[in-house]
Amino acid sequence: HYARDNNVPMGNGRGRIAFVTANGTDHRAIARRAPFDLVIANILAGPLTELAPAFARAVAPGGTLIMAGLLEAQRAGLSATYRRHGFRVAEHSLGGEWPALRLVKRRRQGFRRTDRSADRTSQPPGDFGEI
Repeated sequence: HYARDNNVPMGNGRGRIAFVTANGTDHRAIARRAPFDLVIANILAGPLTELAPAFARAVAPGGTLIMAGLLEAQRAGLSATYRRHGFRVAEHSLGGEWPALRLVKRRRQGFRRTDRSADRTSQPPGDFGEI
């Protein structure tokens, strides 16, 4: 009813808002309409960390991700996680008990460092190269 009360058009077309209940971004409607210019997530830091790769796929280059539901002590860690997934911190609010982050997904231009998991390399285990 919030959308109706604020004259926000509902539906599936451009400029309209549709609501779905999903486990993260795992929903047919989300996959069909992605990437998005704006994603808002008001959940705890643990799920926000786990969803970083999915949100990176769901947000369009130049798009905005707003995250709320975190504690001030969690802000730096979440910012670092999302930087590794192609976002930059555009703004953060310090007001109140629950700060928010506004992130913008970088546009892919020029050199991009290869993304490697912290516990994996391209080398087979025990292979240290030639001596």
